[in-house]
Amino acid sequence: AAYGNQSEHYAKKSQAQQLLEMSRINIFGMANLLAALDTVPFEYFVNTGSAFGEYGEGRNKFQENQMVRPSTFYGGTKAAAALLAETFGRASRKNVTTLRLTYVYGPQEGLDRFIPTVIEKCLKKQELSLTSLKEKKDFIFIDDVMQAYLHLLKSQPKDCPVINIGASRESTLGDVLEIVERSIGQKICYREGAYLSLQWPGQCWAVDITKAYKMIGWKPQYSLDRGIALTIPWVKKELGLRTPAYAAR
Repeated sequence: AAYGNQSEHYAKKSQAQQLLEMSRINIFGMANLLAALDTVPFEYFVNTGSAFGEYGEGRNKFQENQMVRPSTFYGGTKAAAALLAETFGRASRKNVTTLRLTYVYGPQEGLDRFIPTVIEKCLKKQELSLTSLKEKKDFIFIDDVMQAYLHLLKSQPKDCPVINIGASRESTLGDVLEIVERSIGQKICYREGAYLSLQWPGQCWAVDITKAYKMIGWKPQYSLDRGIALTIPWVKKELGLRTPAYAAR
């Protein structure tokens, strides 16, 4: 659990308030959890990290051995939590790994997040407000993420503080719109530029997953097309809408 990746964590709060609250939960929350485990004989401790929150800016695919340069308090506190977990593992000689995830999507994701919102607007034939169709993300389907955790716990690699988990490819917001339109069978009305774009010139939005394959034998199995097709019925159910026919790919 972490604080700082939802809009309500920023609304009407000064930078000082954000810093203190994120540190209280993300850093000291992790410290409390690790302290509680000091005398507990556990097999493996897995921390969930934030790839782009922690790595910050970069022009190449992010690798686990590079320096983290977070540009937000959320990223900074998540990076600090990961470092605390790594230090705890080294000091206690216990197995501790942080899985740094990219943009996770799929059933059970918050309906206010990007992909569920695109699906909802398409189904309801409402206007979608977004940043830029060219803005990029590394989208990874939730089932792939869960398999990564299972692979990690089965393999239990030694001295492996961080592993990237993502699709290892950049997809644009425009790509998502096209897939949703194709899957549902109708066009989306959108307003580009409604929000400030996070796309920086030369920025890479994908992670290198070579280590994940080598250390735990994991690689993603779901394409963005298939993941979105599997997400649409869940969004419809949550919205209480009838399910139209669409082709799952």
